[in-house]
Amino acid sequence: MMKSFPDGQLKFGKVTAAGTFGNVIHLGGSDAARMSVFIAGGTGGTFTLKGGTNGSTFGTTLGSVEITGNEGVITIPEKVKDTPYLQLSCTGTLTADATAYIDTYLGI
Repeated sequence: MMKSFPDGQLKFGKVTAAGTFGNVIHLGGSDAARMSVFIAGGTGGTFTLKGGTNGSTFGTTLGSVEITGNEGVITIPEKVKDTPYLQLSCTGTLTADATAYIDTYLGI
């Protein structure tokens, strides 16, 4: 299920332990509605996606997923508005590194 995204602007980065991914994604004039976040690895972690109106405050939880296998997906609801900045974090004890990307395909 994990897709290959050559564009570094779509990549949250990699984590080896619980914490926040290094990259904040900025969608410019877009919102995250109907997009998806694909996570590979990270078994044992719970991943939470938050959105915000600027690159430093993330108050809106857009979704979360617990990884019990080798991958997971957070599907962002259509009703999401005013979230051009996205931050992904992880809690739990990872048994493998995790890498994550946002898929901007809206399924239209």
